[in-house]
Amino acid sequence: MIDDDSAVADGGEPTEPAKPRPPYSERPVARARQAKAQELIERLVAEGHVRIADPDDDEVAEWRRVVNYAKRHGLEPTGKRIEKVP
Repeated sequence: MIDDDSAVADGGEPTEPAKPRPPYSERPVARARQAKAQELIERLVAEGHVRIADPDDDEVAEWRRVVNYAKRHGLEPTGKRIEKVP
């Protein structure tokens, strides 16, 4: 038996190499989060603050992720900071 990563364990045909995953920034979830973060920043610049009235737990979690994405990727406006307040 040949010890080759491309061969199937039972001696069958070689398998196709695994397709590389796209970078995180090109995945649908990242693109959606980036769009939401950009929208949040635009609203913050225009309105001064953004308030989400009576969000459910899922909505709170999603906004937390959006805010964290904006901070992590340097999207905060110059001289400003984004803060989550319960």
